[in-house]
Amino acid sequence: MPIYIIRIISAKGVVYIRQHSLINKIILIICVTVCSMCILITAVGSNMIYNATEYGVKTEIQAAARTLKLMCEEYTRDSAHRENTCEIGSIDITPEEFIKITGCIGTSSDVYFTIFRGDTRVFTSVKNPDGSLAVGTKASEEVTEAVLKNNSEYFFQKINVNGRYYIGYYIPVVDQNNIGVGMVFAGKPLDIAQKNATRVTSLFIIISVATLIVSIAVCTLYLRRVTHGMSDIKQYISKIARGDFTAAMRSSTLERADEIGDIGHHAEQLCGNLRDMIERDPLTSLYNRRSCRHKILALESEGTPYTVVI
Repeated sequence: MPIYIIRIISAKGVVYIRQHSLINKIILIICVTVCSMCILITAVGSNMIYNATEYGVKTEIQAAARTLKLMCEEYTRDSAHRENTCEIGSIDITPEEFIKITGCIGTSSDVYFTIFRGDTRVFTSVKNPDGSLAVGTKASEEVTEAVLKNNSEYFFQKINVNGRYYIGYYIPVVDQNNIGVGMVFAGKPLDIAQKNATRVTSLFIIISVATLIVSIAVCTLYLRRVTHGMSDIKQYISKIARGDFTAAMRSSTLERADEIGDIGHHAEQLCGNLRDMIERDPLTSLYNRRSCRHKILALESEGTPYTVVI
């Protein structure tokens, strides 16, 4: 089986962790958990943001279309004996009044308006591909069927308006016999609406990824401390197992106020008890031959003169 090594980079160096170590498994569990939560939150959040943006556009154009219809009807009732008016059911306004009304409606600059006589655009801010106003062009059969024939308001998430796709809201205009004779339209280009939703979603994803990176970094730094403490205890016990009772743990390990610090203290107590059992006579508690030999070897390794008295 291949051996994988995880490197934890810190200010004090690089700590290598073997594949089957406990710390490796903890890091793996934390990374998988955090990544899974981040992916789930990002996916759900992005979908909610997109739907909220679409709902916001729908609310905006719905309010804009209704406001346009009400203001046109108010102009029709309050004005009389005007020239160049265009009567469509309850609406009777001039092109100048249409421009004035649409300019007064508090919407974003990328909302477009149209007033239809039947299925034909009479007043509009929608433009042709060449930049001219799309006056005289017709609505699609889908719109005519849904709005004029059914005589009801209708919201389209994607409708072709003069060669460009829009999110649009249509309101029928009726005559005295309650028969649909025209329509009022407010809409926003689909590409602009999607661009706005994409911008907000991208910002949310960036924040999620940044949160993921920070979370993993914080967990890694904390696990580095855990790794050092456990490695210190491991090295200490390993030296004791080889008979080196002069080994000592770092003070930072023993000062920890968690389970690792407790394990360090218990390991020291175990070492002291084991050293007494091995190096002292159980009856007199005097140092035995093994202890004396260790002392002599230590003095010889240091080059220190000594005398043995028995």
